[in-house]
Amino acid sequence: MFPFFLFHYLFLFLFFDVSAQGPPLPSTNLTKDRSYEEKVSTARGAIDIEVTVTTDTNGTLSFYDNFLVQGLPTLYSQMAELDTITRNTTYREILQDQLPQAAAELVSSDLVRFFLYDSDSKANFQLHDNRVHGYAATKAYIAYRDDHFLTLAQQLWEFGKAYCISDEDIEAKQNAKKTSSLRTECDGKSLVGGVFLACSP
Repeated sequence: MFPFFLFHYLFLFLFFDVSAQGPPLPSTNLTKDRSYEEKVSTARGAIDIEVTVTTDTNGTLSFYDNFLVQGLPTLYSQMAELDTITRNTTYREILQDQLPQAAAELVSSDLVRFFLYDSDSKANFQLHDNRVHGYAATKAYIAYRDDHFLTLAQQLWEFGKAYCISDEDIEAKQNAKKTSSLRTECDGKSLVGGVFLACSP
């Protein structure tokens, strides 16, 4: 019995001795107690990497997720949000250049996708909106107090509002942007306030 005990003892000793010879762990603070500066540096680093990776040869940001949904509005919002938090203007120039261009493309687009998209017909709704540039413009206005961003947000609001079903649309059973007539209800509920995916039936 003694050799068996000795074997296990030596095995454990060698196992832990050898495992202690592995590469050292990175010196990263894995706790939630990070300094403000470390949090800002991490956030800025993530945004800067995203900007570097998604900038095409023309200097335009182009970013789509796995579902081919444009991720730029979220990135724009995060840029403005970080500048708001840090009371800085690091991303102001990028947003002044990119946001109006993206909004112009949005307004001229044939496909209008608003907030909810049913991905698998089992009421599994996901936020799949590539049309929230107005939110990003609002965040940019808050960060920089630049009236151009406020005007852009208002224009995008009006653009989106045209696709929203109003009381008047229900009464007339039509919307100026929709080519087919509108139903007044769906499953016994009013369609007022709803938005539609495309202009054609």
